[in-house]
Amino acid sequence: MVIEHEGRMVDVQARMQVRGSGSGSADAGVTAISAVDSVVDDGPVTTVTAGPLLLSLARVVGSAVDGDATLTGRVGDDETVLTLAALR
Repeated sequence: MVIEHEGRMVDVQARMQVRGSGSGSADAGVTAISAVDSVVDDGPVTTVTAGPLLLSLARVVGSAVDGDATLTGRVGDDETVLTLAALR
């Protein structure tokens, strides 16, 4: 990953590996979203409602979120798997 720092481009080593629970195929059956109905902050978690879908995003890594499909990640060399987002 490359970021700008004090006017220079700096190569920064990846700090997090992420993985989705889905198949990754184009026909995975995920509902298309045309509009967002609401966004609610509840402490360290933001919940976005779009039609029949609820997407919970952990704004603070390690906050509890749950759902049928998830995005998880590991930070650095720590083997702890954290749920970053969940879709219901």
